[in-house]
This record gives sequence, C-alpha cells and structure tokens, in this order.
Amino acid sequence: MSCIEGVIAGAGLGLVYFQGLWLTVRWLACGKGQGARVSVGASNFARFLVAALVFFVLAQREGVGTLAAALAGFCLSRWCLIRELGGRSHDR
Repeated sequence: MSCIEGVIAGAGLGLVYFQGLWLTVRWLACGKGQGARVSVGASNFARFLVAALVFFVLAQREGVGTLAAALAGFCLSRWCLIRELGGRSHDR
C-alpha cells in the first residue's frame, strides 16, 4: 500500500469516526432518554475500537510510513469536518 492509499484509508476512517461523533453529540443534545450516558460511552468505545484496530492492522501489515500517512489522512478529515460542520447549529 502506498502513502496515497494510506492517506485515503485514514481519511475514510476519520470521516466514519468523526461523523459518528457528530451524530452522538447531536443525539445527546436532543436529550433522548435516560440511557444517554451509556449510549455515549458505547459509541465512544465502538469508535475508538474500530480506529485502533484499523491503525494496528496498518502498522502491522504496511509499516510505519503507511501508518503515518493514514494518521495524516485521519487528521485531515477531522479538520475538514470541523471546517464544514463546526459553525453550524443542529437546528438549521
């Protein structure tokens, strides 16, 4: 896997991770029930587990260069989503 593919993989993972975070925060802001803390904890755990597993597999199979490229793509997707969604209210 090349560095370009690593960036793409990391960006895709970042989009899934941070979009899941965005949905969790929106759900929590709406005050959907008593089990909100449990649901938020489960969401955080699931997102972390998926990201850690993907980065671990990349590190083991592809090496440090691809892992670094994937981390850069992950951070790039975070930056893009903050730029796109950060100034918006959920009621617009």
